[in-house]
Amino acid sequence: MRKNQRFKNVVIETLLALGGKMKSEDSVNFLKKGLLIKDKEGFKYTVTDVDFINNEPVVSAFRYDENGNTIERIQLKGEKEFKKYEPV
Repeated sequence: MRKNQRFKNVVIETLLALGGKMKSEDSVNFLKKGLLIKDKEGFKYTVTDVDFINNEPVVSAFRYDENGNTIERIQLKGEKEFKKYEPV
C-alpha cells in the first residue's frame, strides 16, 4: 500500500470516529458539529467536509463574522497549508 493511501485511510478513520459520514469513496462530510480549526492569528473556522484528491485530503471550512454571516471560505490542500492551522 502506498504512503498516500495509508495516510488517506488514517484520515478517514479519524474523521469517522469524530462522527463523519462517508459521502463517497473520496469524501467525508457531516462532521461533528462544531469541528473547528484555527489559524495562527486565532480566527476559528468550522470544517464542513474533507475530500480526497489523489489520496491527499482537501479540507473545506468557513468562518462567520460577529453577526453570524459567512465571511470567508477556505480550502486547505497539502501538508504545508495544514501546518498553518490547528484543532480547537
